[in-house]
Parts: sequence; structure tokens; C-alpha cells
Amino acid sequence: MPRTPGMARTDVTATDVRLLAAPIDAWPGTITFTGTRQDACLLSGLRLIDGLITIDRCTVTKQTVMVRSTGSAIRNSTLTGGSLTVSATDRGTFTRNVFDAFPMGLSNDSRRNLVQANVFRNSATAGLGAAETFLPQDANIIEDNAFTGNDVGLSASSMLRHIIVRRNVFSGNKTVGILVDNPWGPDRAGPDPVSDNVFVRNGLHPSGLVDAQGHTVQGGIHLSSRATLSPPVTLRNNVGSGNAGHLIWAPPGTVADGGGNQGPCGPTPNPDLTCW
Repeated sequence: MPRTPGMARTDVTATDVRLLAAPIDAWPGTITFTGTRQDACLLSGLRLIDGLITIDRCTVTKQTVMVRSTGSAIRNSTLTGGSLTVSATDRGTFTRNVFDAFPMGLSNDSRRNLVQANVFRNSATAGLGAAETFLPQDANIIEDNAFTGNDVGLSASSMLRHIIVRRNVFSGNKTVGILVDNPWGPDRAGPDPVSDNVFVRNGLHPSGLVDAQGHTVQGGIHLSSRATLSPPVTLRNNVGSGNAGHLIWAPPGTVADGGGNQGPCGPTPNPDLTCW
């Protein structure tokens, strides 16, 4: 419903609900949608502004937007046939969900969000797109997720500044597992390494994507920057097999070697990176 000046805060709890009149507009207040094993919770279209929402054990479809929804959570749910945009949201929790043809985007004004133990699959673009945050204490955490069957698993248009990416599995993504592309010039990577990720059979059906510097994108990890980074992105213990192209593609000046990375790596020679 339209928001009017001075509208009072409203708290709502709904269990086993089916809301099909998209979009659902929610303003300040606390809203909880919960499903059970016996009954379905279905949300079709949601726009949340300045409120807190919890979605647990529901099916979510169509476009979903969360703006300034600090402390919100989506858990144990299936999101399909739409998209999730998270903007200016602090301390959100997105855990144990299946994002099926439902790409998720984190804007650079969203901070301290946890994206954990989800499945991102079948997105025609990137399963998850994440923009940088500007302070170390504001880092978003992306960990223990599975990215499979997307064109790109995880995409970032800046150099993963204060985005923690660890212990994820990237398998069968058509073009690349992780794409980090900085088209603007000098940039700074975050202090946290991209670490302990596994890449299996990515890049076997590339879309012809090229980065901002004109390099073909294909394989496990692809890093590209218009200029040398200070500090660069640190890679540590990233391994895998069966990827087309390179497991890691990172030109000199973009990456620091944290050890334990598997190849093949390119372009060669690159004194900044040693792969086994």
C-alpha cells in the first residue's frame, strides 16, 4: 500500500501464508513469514523499505527488493524465477537457501551481511553479484556456498575490497566461477584472501564474455584490472580440476600469492603467482 507521512510502525507475523498479489510493499516494521513441513509459505514479489523482514522455509518468486532493511534474514527457503536486490542493508543473513534462476545482488552500501551455505544455480548471468565496501569492519562474508550451472558464479566489478570469499564450491558454471573486473583504474583490494575455494568443470560452455581490458573470460577465477593494485588480491588454497582455460587467470600486478593455489595459472610469466 502507499506510504503516507507519519505512518505508524506495524509488526506482522504470518505462518503458512500465500501472498500472490505482487509486489508486496512493506514499510517500517517487523514482518515474519514462516512455513512448515506440512504447509507452504509462498511470496510472489516483495519490496521492503526501511523495515526488518524474516523469511523462513518459504518459496519466493519474482522480483524481490530489500532497501535499508537492517537485520533482515532469508533462511531455509527456495527462491526461483526472479531476482533479489539488497541495497543499503546492514547485518542481513542469507543462509541455507536455494537460489534457482534467481540472481542476488549486494550493493556497495550494504555492509556486514552474511551469505552462507546457499546454492546459487541456473542463473543466466551471475548467481551472486557483490560490490565493494569501504571499511574492513564492514566486510560482507560469502562462505560455504555452492555455485553451479550459472553463466558466472560470483561476479564483482571492483577488486573484492572488504568482501570475504572463502570455502565455496564452483562447479559447472558455463563461463567462469569467479569474475573480478575493475574497469576504472587504480583500486585497492581488501585484506582478506580469496581462500579455500574449489573449482570443478567451469568454463566448458563459455558465453564469449570479455573483461574490460578485452581478455576472454573462461575458467575458475578470472581477475582483471585497468591498473596495478596496491595492495593486490591475495589468493590462497584455491584448487580444482577439469576447468576449461585457466584455473586462475590474473595478470601481474593484480594478485598476491598466499600459497597453495592449483593451476594451470596464467598469463605467463607472472612472478606474483605460483601454482602447483
